[in-house]
Amino acid sequence: MSNIQGYTFSSQPVSPEADGRLYEYLLEDGRLFGGAITYNGTDIYIAAGTLISKGRVMRVPSTITLATASTHADGYCRIIVKIDLSEVATETEFEQADFRLEYSATDSWSELTQQDINDGTSAVYEIEYAVVKLLNYTVDSLVRILDFSDLAESGRPQLYYVSLLAADWYTELPDNNDEFWHCCDVSVDGLSSTEHEVIAFPADAASGAWLEEHGFYELAVDTGRFTLRGDELPEADTTLQLLYEIKKKGE
Repeated sequence: MSNIQGYTFSSQPVSPEADGRLYEYLLEDGRLFGGAITYNGTDIYIAAGTLISKGRVMRVPSTITLATASTHADGYCRIIVKIDLSEVATETEFEQADFRLEYSATDSWSELTQQDINDGTSAVYEIEYAVVKLLNYTVDSLVRILDFSDLAESGRPQLYYVSLLAADWYTELPDNNDEFWHCCDVSVDGLSSTEHEVIAFPADAASGAWLEEHGFYELAVDTGRFTLRGDELPEADTTLQLLYEIKKKGE
């Protein structure tokens, strides 16, 4: 019998923890669709939508109304989405996620509980959904709302920054070529010409303008470095700011 447990395989169960871990890796906490907030008097309305929190996807099927407490005249109200896996979840009943309201005289709040609910043991994970300002016992304004979800840090390309001085460039005459190359080397530990490719682009407007005018026409990858090759040396006072990404070949 195999000592590996399958998830994305025929006839194998996909647990909420495994599914949540995958989405957690890919997407930050945030709204996926809809979920806008409006208000009137003491009531806050959250429109239908979907959101993701610690990899767990939730849906608000229709507009819901949250009533602020009449005991709070002025200050702030924070809307929290709380996941509590110790609550009920069946085919007909679901109590493991809901909206909660908190109040404060200032826009300053206690720390949210954010346990690793995808480890199979922990149960509680909270995120801030929105904050509204209260004035004269009514909702006065929306201070902020949960952003739409973006790629999680782990799923984003890793960009590196390098500043190239004019003194870093040198001139080289390649084999079988009667024109000089103007070159600049960037050292990168572990870079391999057989395994990696490099994508480079300007990090600021001035560098972009210089490259557009003078350009470099080749980016060569070698062991432990990559080299920019262009048709003109930067002036003495020119510093080029570049971002670059290292990718595995074939990705």
